[in-house]
Amino acid sequence: MKQTVYKCLIFILFIALIGTIKIININNSIIKKEKTDKEKFYLYYQLLFQWYMSKYKTSIEQKLIEMGLKNIAIYGMGNLGIMLHKELSTGKINVVYGVDVSSQISTEGLEIYNIDDVLPSADAIIVTPVYFFSEIKNNLSRVVDFPIISLDDLIK
Repeated sequence: MKQTVYKCLIFILFIALIGTIKIININNSIIKKEKTDKEKFYLYYQLLFQWYMSKYKTSIEQKLIEMGLKNIAIYGMGNLGIMLHKELSTGKINVVYGVDVSSQISTEGLEIYNIDDVLPSADAIIVTPVYFFSEIKNNLSRVVDFPIISLDDLIK
C-alpha cells in the first residue's frame, strides 16, 4: 500500500515537473518574441524619424533618380510600403508593383505579387521590412536579377 502511494506521489511530482518545464519554455519563447518585436518596432520608429528628417535633405525620389532607377518595385506592403508607394507615386518614379507575403493586400492602383509569383522586371526592388532585410534579400535574390535595396539605406 505504501509503495503504491509512493509510486503515485512520484508520478504526480514527475508530471508537475514536466508541466513546469513546459511553462518555462513557453514563457521564454514569449519573452524572446516580445524582445524581437520591441527591437523591430524601435528600428521602425528610428527609420520613420530619419525618413521624416531626410525630407529636409535629399528625398528618396531624388536618390533613386541619382542612382539611375526609375521603375521600382516595393517589397513589404505594410505601413512603410504604403507610405513609400504614396510618396513615390506623386513624382518621377514609377512604382511598377508591390510584393508581400500576403498578396491579398490591396493598394490603390498597384498590383501586389507574392514572393512565390514570377516577378516582373524592375530597375530595383526596395525592401521596407528593414528588420528582416538580410533574410528577405536572400529570398529575393533567388527570383530577381536586379538590385535589392533596403529602405533604410535610402533614408540614411
